[in-house]
Amino acid sequence: MTVALVNRLPIRNAPAVVLRRVAITPHDVILLEREMATGEQLSAAIWTLLGARGLNGDTATSNSVLRVGQATGPAPWRKTETRVAERVVERLRTAAPTYIEGVGSVPAAQLYLPPKLLTGKMIRGKRSEP
Repeated sequence: MTVALVNRLPIRNAPAVVLRRVAITPHDVILLEREMATGEQLSAAIWTLLGARGLNGDTATSNSVLRVGQATGPAPWRKTETRVAERVVERLRTAAPTYIEGVGSVPAAQLYLPPKLLTGKMIRGKRSEP
C-alpha cells in the first residue's frame, strides 16, 4: 500500500481517497491533500482500505476510487496507529517526489498491511465506531 500527498484529491470535500487498482502498481494507494493531511485522516483512510479488503479481498478485482467518509480513524487507534500515522505524514512532507502511475510525481511512502488483517466483524458489517 502506498500513501501519497497530492495537491488536490479526485473527490471534493473528502478527507482522503483510496485508489484500488487491478493492473497498475501500486495496487492500493491512499491520497491525502498535501496542505491539509493529518495522521487522523491517514488513520481513517487505512481503516477504509482495511474495510474494502475485508469485504472484497486483499487484492482488488476491479478498479475503484473510494471516498474516505470520516476524518478520523477508529477510537482505539488514537494512542497507537494514529500516532504512527502522524509520523508518516510528517515524513511525507519532506519526502522527495516519487512517480506513481495515474497520480504523478508526488511525495509518497510504502506501508505494509498484512493480508486478511480484518476478518469477522468487518465482513459481518459490525464496524466499530471511531
